[in-house]
Amino acid sequence: VLGRPKIDRITIRLMNDENSVLATILAGEVDFSINQAIRFDQAMILKNEAGYDSPGKGKLLFLPTSTNTAVPQHRPDYQKTPALLDVRVRKALAHAIDKDGLNDALFEGQAPAADSFVQLYVPYRNDVLRSITKYDYDPRKSGQLMTEAGYTKGLDGLFVSPSGDRIQPSLWNSAGAEKERALALMANVWQRAGFDVQPFVMPNALERDQQARNTYPGILIHGISLSESGSAQSLTAEQIGTPANGWNGNNRGGWSSPDYETLWERYNSTLDRAEQIQTFVQMMKLQNEQLPNFPLYYGLNVASHAAGLKGPDIGISETTQYWNIQDWELS
Repeated sequence: VLGRPKIDRITIRLMNDENSVLATILAGEVDFSINQAIRFDQAMILKNEAGYDSPGKGKLLFLPTSTNTAVPQHRPDYQKTPALLDVRVRKALAHAIDKDGLNDALFEGQAPAADSFVQLYVPYRNDVLRSITKYDYDPRKSGQLMTEAGYTKGLDGLFVSPSGDRIQPSLWNSAGAEKERALALMANVWQRAGFDVQPFVMPNALERDQQARNTYPGILIHGISLSESGSAQSLTAEQIGTPANGWNGNNRGGWSSPDYETLWERYNSTLDRAEQIQTFVQMMKLQNEQLPNFPLYYGLNVASHAAGLKGPDIGISETTQYWNIQDWELS
């Protein structure tokens, strides 16, 4: 269909150990490693020790996958910090997130800013960005919003309610080096802004417990799909985990909105693509106004290729880096 490919034969090697993949790349025995074959830390070894991304050397392709988000618990029965149910407090938390600092610390500045729940290469991305509310890193604005909500800072610089109760939400994340670094960074930046966040690394048994992942008592760091329908559906009522559905679903915080449900129904009922995109933009706008969750940073996968291989690119999708394989050339 696309004509004769420029490379006649491709050998695929299956390897289940990332360190073995890295050693094989360094030895010059493979020309291309697919998405997820190596981790970001190993990509930095290729960059710093083998000169990848330098002229005449190999190339690294950084591939945003899911959006890692901070999801407040929205069900009063489970939320142990009622202040988080106030949208002004959520906006204050949003203005206290240093996303550039997160990116620098986790990915050495290689990841794009997680400003929405939209794929980076879709043609309507700018329509979404023009429509949504921006929450730039601004501790001063964060403090103003907390004052409007009735909270003040104590002598220790931490917010307290009119009754003197400290704003002390728990912040949960999964175990693992990258996730635990992100947890520590988020706890630190929010504590500096006056929120006495209590970080908690979920043991493996708790992470596998669907009920626990839906009934957490504060804020959960959780990945959301970057696909259009996946990111939109993740906040619908049908995705709220309950005993009736075995606690399954991606709406971990249990947020719901009649207006959002109306938009979701419209999105799924139209065959007009332009109307569907317009509805999706409206859903993202409503989401950013109500802040059921906060985008923090993109999960970042890496592909790599040797200097002699020309053609691999992120192209039309951040998850499909070999979409144009028929045009690749190997010297």
